[in-house]
Amino acid sequence: MAQTVAPTDTARFSCFIQPASNVYMPTTEITFKVSVRNNTSQPQLLAVAVDGSADSMRCPAVAFTVYRLGRHASQKLVKPDLRIRCGNTDGMVEGDFVRLLPGAAFDPCEKSRYASMSRWFPYTNLKPGEYEVFFTYSTQPVGNIGWHGAGDLSDEPPATERQRKVHALIARVPTIQLKSNTVRMSIRR
Repeated sequence: MAQTVAPTDTARFSCFIQPASNVYMPTTEITFKVSVRNNTSQPQLLAVAVDGSADSMRCPAVAFTVYRLGRHASQKLVKPDLRIRCGNTDGMVEGDFVRLLPGAAFDPCEKSRYASMSRWFPYTNLKPGEYEVFFTYSTQPVGNIGWHGAGDLSDEPPATERQRKVHALIARVPTIQLKSNTVRMSIRR
């Protein structure tokens, strides 16, 4: 489920979204360019969206949040499309991490090795009307959701060389919670 995350870490990192358009027809695919920027003076290691990231099953967690605007700018949270998936998640690999130089940015969905993430926007049945959209990116473990998925077993020692490398990379990723700019868009009849 998408969650509202207060913007934090804006001195170190920023997140920006840009829709392909601000006006869509009901049958048009809605796409966004997402940009997470390193505002520090040092290179930083971040992770791309991996299997389970968009389903609140593991870090890094990525989510679009959509509110429908009504009379007098009241907001109603829109639920994402229903998705049914297996509870298992693929393990992370070294290629799931990005070294960002100072001032550099990346799209955590586009750089994902999961092809479905590059255009991931889980709201395909929006009714005509006005909407506000923002994106969140978090490397902050929440509850028992960590880097390895629900029921995170990260306290156990890694068994293989690949797992040791991934654990070492995870240890270098800063703990951040980012909220993008808010974009207004219209769905027209």
